Amino acid sequence: MKKIFLLFSSLCIALVSLAQNENDVVFTYKGTPVTVKEFTKAYQKYNLNKNAGQTEAEMRDNLMMYENYKIVVAEAHAQHLDTLPSIKAELGTYRKQLAKNYLVDKGMLESIYKEVFNRNQYEVEVSHCVARCAIDASPKDTLAAYTKIKNMYDRVMKNKEDFAKVATESSEDPSVKVNHGNLGYFTAMQTPYAFENQIYNTAVGSVSGIFRTSLGYHFIKVTNKRPSQGQMLVTHILVASAKNASPAAVEAARQKANRIYAAVTKNPAMFEVYARDSSDDRQAAQNGGRLRWFKVNEMVSEFETAAFNLKNNEDISAPVKTDYGFHIIKRIDHKGAETDFAKSHDQIKKLIDKDARFEEAKKAYLRQAKQDASFMEYTENLNAWVSALDSTILKASYKASMSSMNKSLFKLGDKTYSTNDFATYVELSQRGPSRRSYTNSQDIALRLYGQYVDKCILEYAENNLESKYADFKDLMKDYTDGMILFDLKEKNVWSRSTTDTTGLKSYFQAHASEYVWGERLEASTYRCATAAMADEVIANVHPSFFKKIFSKKSILSVEQMKVKFNTKDHPIDFSMDAGKYERGNNAYVDSAKAKVGIYKVYGSDGAYHIIDVKKVIASTPKTFEEAKGYVIADYMSNLEKSWMSALRDKYPVVENKSVVEALLKK
Repeated sequence: MKKIFLLFSSLCIALVSLAQNENDVVFTYKGTPVTVKEFTKAYQKYNLNKNAGQTEAEMRDNLMMYENYKIVVAEAHAQHLDTLPSIKAELGTYRKQLAKNYLVDKGMLESIYKEVFNRNQYEVEVSHCVARCAIDASPKDTLAAYTKIKNMYDRVMKNKEDFAKVATESSEDPSVKVNHGNLGYFTAMQTPYAFENQIYNTAVGSVSGIFRTSLGYHFIKVTNKRPSQGQMLVTHILVASAKNASPAAVEAARQKANRIYAAVTKNPAMFEVYARDSSDDRQAAQNGGRLRWFKVNEMVSEFETAAFNLKNNEDISAPVKTDYGFHIIKRIDHKGAETDFAKSHDQIKKLIDKDARFEEAKKAYLRQAKQDASFMEYTENLNAWVSALDSTILKASYKASMSSMNKSLFKLGDKTYSTNDFATYVELSQRGPSRRSYTNSQDIALRLYGQYVDKCILEYAENNLESKYADFKDLMKDYTDGMILFDLKEKNVWSRSTTDTTGLKSYFQAHASEYVWGERLEASTYRCATAAMADEVIANVHPSFFKKIFSKKSILSVEQMKVKFNTKDHPIDFSMDAGKYERGNNAYVDSAKAKVGIYKVYGSDGAYHIIDVKKVIASTPKTFEEAKGYVIADYMSNLEKSWMSALRDKYPVVENKSVVEALLKK
């Protein structure tokens, strides 16, 4: 996305008092008025410098900037730049992104954010039973799964059998043989939304009703609820031991873990070193054994329990056995659940935007949008069309041309959708995994009809966003104006200033006296980590010093010094650069005299800098290539000034003096 809004950020317009009549005209350009209201709105939206416009001269400059902005946008529209395919494509992409924030029930979203925040304050211990059933399972398979879960439910609720016993014997969760249905503690955003709702809506000691998720049918028992333990940050050392390892191998791993534990408790500062060198978790080892922040139920239970039992930062656990081996855990930091909703709002929003909960807010919006659009359905025509279907839709081979009916199906606002429109949608959408759960054409058609209605409502609502939401309309206008302004300036100023070689050289020749080198020093610079290294460097670059300091050594080249001084652990202790330095370009070179010689400076970076001045170069004119960067910037400024002058002639600006003077005095 182009950085178009920087064009407004330079308009540090003075704050205008609304006490003035907001409909008064500040100025016109080619007869088009700009009111106090518009001018004020632009300032409030885009002013980034709250201290701008303190003097009348500054305020007049700001006013002219806004006048120029309006003129350039007018010219861009006059050239129909908003109709260019590239502009239309980018506007379409932006509009889709922006519309997403409007095509949801914002009130419901805020309630969802708050719900997540409140739930995050607690952790709930849950046991569960499941009968697996795909979301698109056939009616036969669906009934079989429901019958199975109902049988388990009745054993618990009617027969009063032990929940763990029923789960172990009948639940289809693969982990049940180990955990006997106990899933441990959960907090918000860790399970499907339907599952989470049951977790938090079921009282401690109670059993939920039967409910369905994409995995199948479930019921749960809530066994405990506690305040959130928050999040933990740890580093660990793993001594791997396979789940099916022999007793001898397990014992060997245990003893190795004990030896490492003894070493790190004796010298805790070496924990990260041992993690890098000895841990079998090689990915974490690269970072000294550090893991990401984690909450409850995000690590295997033994590891989680041991980590949260560490009460203080730097505490180290004894070796903990899991299915992966033996872990030695060191606590780095801990943070409790956020208790300020405002602080957690944005983070929760990011999570919800990717969650099924967002779809709930979209559905709520669709229901309201359907009502707002005065949705009217022609039921008889729908039933007649559905009844006329043959079996081709069951085979996903239906063609829109098979429909001989073309009647009204439903109406949204002033737009009517026909059976032919729906037939085309069916042809394009009839394939899909959920088709397998239907055994007759009518059921498939009605499912597709529901999807089609939702699609049309969403499109209808999206197409009418500008008329419903003034802020959406303003944002789209601002983005459009910004894009076409950017495109127009790119063609007339920015691109031209870098590609018009003839113009650049002509400008340089006309202003050559402005591009002059100051006095320069031609020098080599050496950065040395220590004073001893600096002395050795001086001895090597100036042989006259050599015998005095290192009489038995050979002179080293720069490359040889790099090899000698820079090691694996200290790769940048020594470095060298060379060039022609104008005063002000290099603080260390500036400390040297304008005289050939060698100078040693202790720098603010804690290193020694050797400045070997080889030549003093008097002030000289710059060549075009030497001045090119400055020439381009100046030429660009000149181009823009000339271009804006021509545009202001084309779009004459007439200021309302009394209104402008009143604004300047505010």
